[in-house]
Amino acid sequence: MEQKKKRLRDLIRLNINRIVNHDESPEYQVGDDRITFRPEIFNGAITLWLFVNGCRQNLSWQIVSTPHTGHLRNGGDVRTQNFYWVVVNGKRARYLYFDVESKVISSGTDLFKNLYQAYGDYHGRNRFDALSFKAQMKEMSEQLWHRPQHEIKKFYREYNALLRKSRLDSR
Repeated sequence: MEQKKKRLRDLIRLNINRIVNHDESPEYQVGDDRITFRPEIFNGAITLWLFVNGCRQNLSWQIVSTPHTGHLRNGGDVRTQNFYWVVVNGKRARYLYFDVESKVISSGTDLFKNLYQAYGDYHGRNRFDALSFKAQMKEMSEQLWHRPQHEIKKFYREYNALLRKSRLDSR
């Protein structure tokens, strides 16, 4: 059986802002292991730690914050809250992605060679193997009319000639 390509939508997405702001520690059961992500504050720096079966692992990510600017539509103020990001390879990321099968945790762009592999192609089709729009319309018209393309073109030529003739006669 052919192995299905992984896409970001197939992985578990960890929202860093929700984990820090709402004091959530998401837990996932992978085989016999219980995996938990917990933010911890030490000397003003926030770090997201990985725990496996309640034991802290060596894998962690630095979390940075930026203050909210602006106001809410209802007139409320959000300046007291911060928006949190995780730093992966010197870049800020809003989410971490967790692959249950291979037990890999990283930002979305680190798991794939290029972004086309990460996000997939248009509606599940392969971007480069897809038919052109013209070819798709030809196929659809042949399926709808059950006639080859040259007969359909002949019909449209005759139809347009009749339309032109009727417009000239009505003047």
